[in-house]
Amino acid sequence: LVLYPVPPAMVETMARNGVDLTIGSRVEAERIRDRIAADGARLEVHIEIDTGMTRGGVAPEDSVAAAMAITRGETTTLAGTWTHLAAPEDPQRTSAQLALFDQVLAELATAGVDPGVVHASASGGLLATEVGRHDLVRPGLALYGIHPDAGDPLPAGARAALAIRAHPVRIAQISPDTEVGYAGTWRSTVHSTIVTLPIGY
Repeated sequence: LVLYPVPPAMVETMARNGVDLTIGSRVEAERIRDRIAADGARLEVHIEIDTGMTRGGVAPEDSVAAAMAITRGETTTLAGTWTHLAAPEDPQRTSAQLALFDQVLAELATAGVDPGVVHASASGGLLATEVGRHDLVRPGLALYGIHPDAGDPLPAGARAALAIRAHPVRIAQISPDTEVGYAGTWRSTVHSTIVTLPIGY
């Protein structure tokens, strides 16, 4: 599942490879449905509901129309409905978001729309809130062994799912008050060792 919208030109490839995608508006749902129709593939779509993160997703009042735009097509299936918690460490904000999310789910049910799998909790929600009420969870930072600054400590034995390593291509000693980088955006305050790694673009 790709959690954020993708360019329409990519949707056929995603459908052929069994990758689910997220939509954040009714217009986006219609555009994807029409694009897939031309290709003959079938696409599993999740709809994000913006309950307070304000980073993406369908406004709650537009969610039924967006979901129906997905279910009306013969080439798209509503595989899931989700939201993202803006401050899982804040019980009041989280409760308000989940109440709004539940309201949207009830409106979908009234309209006869199956929401698919339902998910709301990412790493912070896993550690700071009750998650048993939904079908899936989406660990993010925790997969990298990073605590999201919300809730309980990471479970004992938790370790990063991946790491990045590189051999230095340059090691240099610099004096105090030496500028480093474009426009000298960092300046040393003591004698320092500067290491350049070949991992950028």
